[in-house]
Amino acid sequence: MQLSMIRLDFARLMTFLLMAFIVLPTGAWAFSMELPLDCSRSTLCVVQNYSDHDSSEKYADYTCGPLSYDKHTGTDFRVSYGDMEQGVPVLAAADGTVRAVRDGEPEGEIFLRGKAGIKGREAGNAVVVTHADGFETQLGVDHLGHWALTGLLLPALLAAPAARVVTVTSFALLMGRRLDPGNPHLSGRYDPWRAYGQAKLANYHFGLGLQDAFARAGVAASSLVAHPGLAHTDLQTTTVRLGGAGGQARLWASLARRIGASAAEAAMPQLRAATDPAAAGGEFYGPRYLLSGPPVRLRIRRPGDTEAIRILWEVSERETGIAVQPSTSV
Repeated sequence: MQLSMIRLDFARLMTFLLMAFIVLPTGAWAFSMELPLDCSRSTLCVVQNYSDHDSSEKYADYTCGPLSYDKHTGTDFRVSYGDMEQGVPVLAAADGTVRAVRDGEPEGEIFLRGKAGIKGREAGNAVVVTHADGFETQLGVDHLGHWALTGLLLPALLAAPAARVVTVTSFALLMGRRLDPGNPHLSGRYDPWRAYGQAKLANYHFGLGLQDAFARAGVAASSLVAHPGLAHTDLQTTTVRLGGAGGQARLWASLARRIGASAAEAAMPQLRAATDPAAAGGEFYGPRYLLSGPPVRLRIRRPGDTEAIRILWEVSERETGIAVQPSTSV
C-alpha cells in the first residue's frame, strides 16, 4: 500500500487525552505520544497541513500560520516519492486486527484525475484496525470517553461547592436504541446511523443517570443534558464531501444550510444548561423548535429509562474499567 499523504482527525481524541493527562496524579498513567508513521529512514517527513483554526473564509493553522486550507479538519503528513516507493510504515495507535483494507489507489495529484474519478474513494488507500478494547468508534468517542473523564474527575466534582456536569447529546437520540449489554459495539449488525443514534441516546441516559446517582448520594453536584439542534457549520458539508453518513448526509447538509442555527446559536442550549442559575439537575435543554430556536427547557421522556440507565452503567464500567458511583468515590 502506498501513501504519500496521511490525513488524521486528532481534535476530539487529543482533547480527551490532554484533559485526562492533566487531571491524573503523577505516575498514574505512562503517557507518551508518537507520530503515526515511522520516519526514521525517510529523507522527507513533515507536516504539510494542520487543521484550519479560522472560522471565516480565510484559513490559519494553530500558530496562525499558513499550513492549512479552508475548512480543513485533519493533519496531513508529506513524504518524498522516493521514500514512498521504499515504503514508509504507517503506525497504528495500538496493536489490533486488520478488519478492512483499501489498496491500489494510484498516487498523483487529484486534479489530474478529477473529482469524478475519485468519487467514493476520496480518502485514498486505508486500513481499518480493530483494537483489543473492541470499542466501536462512535460509542467510544461520544460516550465511553465522557464516562471515563467524568469518573476520573469525580472526586474533584464532589469536592466542589456546587459542581455542574452538562452532557451534550443530539436530537438523533430519537432514533437510538438502548445498549445491548451482549453486543454494545454492534458487531455483525453495524450501521453508521444505528451507531450514531445509539451513542446519542447513551449521552442522554448518562446525563439523567448521573443526576440520579448524585441525588442518591446526597451530594451538591448536578447533572444536566443539552442538545444543539442542527448547526450550519462545515460538519455536514465535510461529511458529504468525504462520502460519510450515506444518502441522508445530503439531506441534512441541505437542511443545515436552509434552516440550521449558526454555531453561536447552537451553543446556547449547552451554555444555558451550564450557567443558568435557575437550571436544576435532571433538566434537558435544547432549541425551542427542535432544530433551531432560542434555548428552552425540554420535556424529559423517561419510559424505560431506568432499565436503560442500569444497562448503560453496567456496560460502561465493564468496557472502561472505571466506576462512576458518587456514593463510593470519595
